[in-house]
Amino acid sequence: MQIHPIPLFATLPDVNLTSTRVPFADANGVLTDSAAMTFASDTLTVTKIGAFEATGAINFANQNMDNVDIDSGAMDGTVIGANNPENGLFDDITAGSSFFVDESRKELILGGTTPVVPYSVFPGQDNITLFVQQQTETANNTPFAALVFSNHTTKTDGNVAQFLFMNEEIGGANNRLFQMLVMTDGAINAGKMIFRSWNAGSFVNGLTLDKDGNATFAAAVSVTGNTTLGTSTINDVMTVVDNVAISFGEGTILSNGANVVFDGDDSASDLLIGKFQEVRIGTPASTYMQIDIDGDAFFVGSGTGWPYANIYAQDNATPTTISLAGKANKVQITVFDTNGLSNLCTPDHTNDHITIVKAGVYIVHLDITASGAGGDQDKFGFSLYKNNGTTEFPNVHGHETMAGGAGDINDIMLVGLIDVAVNDTIEVWVWNEDDTDDLTIDDIGLTLIQVGGT
Repeated sequence: MQIHPIPLFATLPDVNLTSTRVPFADANGVLTDSAAMTFASDTLTVTKIGAFEATGAINFANQNMDNVDIDSGAMDGTVIGANNPENGLFDDITAGSSFFVDESRKELILGGTTPVVPYSVFPGQDNITLFVQQQTETANNTPFAALVFSNHTTKTDGNVAQFLFMNEEIGGANNRLFQMLVMTDGAINAGKMIFRSWNAGSFVNGLTLDKDGNATFAAAVSVTGNTTLGTSTINDVMTVVDNVAISFGEGTILSNGANVVFDGDDSASDLLIGKFQEVRIGTPASTYMQIDIDGDAFFVGSGTGWPYANIYAQDNATPTTISLAGKANKVQITVFDTNGLSNLCTPDHTNDHITIVKAGVYIVHLDITASGAGGDQDKFGFSLYKNNGTTEFPNVHGHETMAGGAGDINDIMLVGLIDVAVNDTIEVWVWNEDDTDDLTIDDIGLTLIQVGGT
């Protein structure tokens, strides 16, 4: 019989070891085990593992990793938060040069109740979406969901970077708030920024800012509150709604719903219009008052100018009948047969008067040629009246002595200023101071021209 130097046992149980626990030598070299390290089927379970170096790939089989601190090495081909993006949380991210977003996803999601938009660069990417999730909404704060960056390099008008602010899901028909385009036109120094709003399924241009800081609005601009323009230039048309004043250092311009009012801030304020070749008030192409750069003022077009009117008669042969002598028995001269030129006054030769349309002070020019119709010399009085002879204008008054027999032709000219009201009628009256001899008004002309207000 041969005895082997080392005993061999097919099965040698150790009553001190527990099933499925992995035995190991303790500090005294005695085999022992622990509930913290077990092996069942093909799975080794260890509560804690100290530092180790892997010599091959490790497959974590999509298991969660808690309390992980990775402070070196590289992580390639890995999507953090692929299944649940909200669980991919970082306290701080510092990009060494550029921050890349995977082409297949194109989303960078930032959570929190207050939107945080980091400085991010997406070189070479198209339609990058930055989700800014805002969980609460207040009266002055409406949450929005996405900020889309896109970089177009095939536009015919140059490179364009697009910033699209949205308020709902990507792809909604009416979810866009506004869009900002940064256009370089092929060169940085020729660029501009365009802000566009979303309206009825398409973008509408609003504000364009060029490289020089000039702002161009595509439509009317509504401004509320006090606005300071400084030395700005306004091209085309600026419309100011009613009851909004444009204030200057020495006054304001206000549209009150019925009129446009220029109002100085004190009695020393002046409205000065200078260095214009022409200033036209009225309809500039047809009827207007014009003031030239050298101070000349004149009217252009039919029916323009100050209020004026004229009535006259020429080569009349019909005598004016005098029934009683004296001024108290004056008679109206009724031989007018023609209406002359007029504006804002009503000449009426049929009723032998001029009707006032605009109240004010008028200069009167009355010219008469007449001859006595009696057989002896007579003294005739002439005067201007209003409203069918009820009120005399004593400053437009005169006398003329005429020989009898129609052999003496006399010329009477009266000029003066009169103050009249709307609808006053202006007439010429005559009387014979001596007797009842008639006279013949050969020619007569009455002219009124407004020269002031009342």
